[in-house]
Amino acid sequence: MTWLANERGNSEYSRRLPPPEAWKHPDRWLDPETHKARHDASKLYLYPDDRAFLMPDSAIRQVKEAFFWDDYDWPFDPNDPETRPDDHHMHYERKLYHPDLYEGDTAAHDCRETPAMIARLPRQFHNAIHDLTMMPSVPERDAMREFADSYSLAQQIFSRLYSAARLALLVSEKFNLDQNVDEDILRTTFARHFVRYSAAVDEFNELPTSAKTNLDMRLAEARLSTPTFVVRKLGAIANRGSIDLVPVLRHAA
Repeated sequence: MTWLANERGNSEYSRRLPPPEAWKHPDRWLDPETHKARHDASKLYLYPDDRAFLMPDSAIRQVKEAFFWDDYDWPFDPNDPETRPDDHHMHYERKLYHPDLYEGDTAAHDCRETPAMIARLPRQFHNAIHDLTMMPSVPERDAMREFADSYSLAQQIFSRLYSAARLALLVSEKFNLDQNVDEDILRTTFARHFVRYSAAVDEFNELPTSAKTNLDMRLAEARLSTPTFVVRKLGAIANRGSIDLVPVLRHAA
């Protein structure tokens, strides 16, 4: 455990949680001697959706609104294990989602491990969730299987869409730079890649809105008319391992 002496030097504070100035009511949540979570502090209930899933965006905003000032600058140092961002599984503990509890069925594990169920957060915020919020309940197995399957399908289709968009954009940029390319070759290649892109858009648009929302809220209503938008605005979604919510929290530059 790393400790940080206070300004007066007469006690030591834990760095597990943010300092008192980050909190709206630090006396309610922090032990004044250690700055760890108070043992008698009531825990915040985080509201799940109608499937009993605790979704990262809404849950993290609820925690922030309940505990912390909007203008607190969240420090993070990639070399400091007590402040650097890391991944928080919205549904824990891990053992509650192990296939052994479901006759070998991996639905719970697969759902818990989808990037849509993992939030990347500053470590101190991550700790605050574990210390001061109630552990979420385990959703129904059928709901978890449906979520995991729809996420996997949406991710596969979006990955194909992203690949088609990237190829179309690369071909377009190449021909714009290379004035010596035969015009017939240009038209044929350009058309072939954009036909593939259009087909990928159609395939993705046929997905249920819920599947696209599970993959990323931005995809549910995204306008996919140009490959440039997909590559430059949505490209990070295709291969991500978690939802990066560090930008939702103000932090020091």
